[in-house]
Amino acid sequence: MEHSKLVLLFVLFMAAGVTFMATGLYFMSEKYLKNINGSKTMGKITGVLSCGLGVLTIFTGLLLFTVPAAFEYTVVAYLAILFIAACAVMIYFKSKK
Repeated sequence: MEHSKLVLLFVLFMAAGVTFMATGLYFMSEKYLKNINGSKTMGKITGVLSCGLGVLTIFTGLLLFTVPAAFEYTVVAYLAILFIAACAVMIYFKSKK
């Protein structure tokens, strides 16, 4: 893959990771937790998961930039982790009802 495309992907992954982490920190802030009418525990869990997703995204961006030969495997693994996490969250919410 061309170096310019790798740099673009790296910047996009870093920006997305920082955005996820900032969102997670906001979800865990006391200001947000006071404003929601639902469970504060759910707000904290959402914040932790968002921060975790941000770390995973940043790590994936670093891996794509440093090991471009494993590009396809890295992207498939990243998407598989996202898919499994989304399924786990859906199962959790369905079982709560």
